[in-house]
Amino acid sequence: MGKIAFIDDMPEADEAFVRVHREELLALAADMGITDVKVASTGRLVGTVTADAVPLGVYAFSAEASSMLERIIRMHASRVVTPESASTDLKEATPL
Repeated sequence: MGKIAFIDDMPEADEAFVRVHREELLALAADMGITDVKVASTGRLVGTVTADAVPLGVYAFSAEASSMLERIIRMHASRVVTPESASTDLKEATPL
């Protein structure tokens, strides 16, 4: 098990930071059954949760990615990003 970083001690991951760590984040997402990862805004990603994803995959990804990179990173499932319910940054996210 890796080190534990406390969320209160971490800054949010801006887009430049996320893109620098692209390969690590995509590998982690793949391991957890999350595909088509996109960058929304500071600290926010959107991804497609597959049928074989780990239980509570977006939460597991968020916790592991944040701890691994010591920046706040939140994954949102693309299935909940709808025109009626999601903020503009999630709807307009760009591929990682």
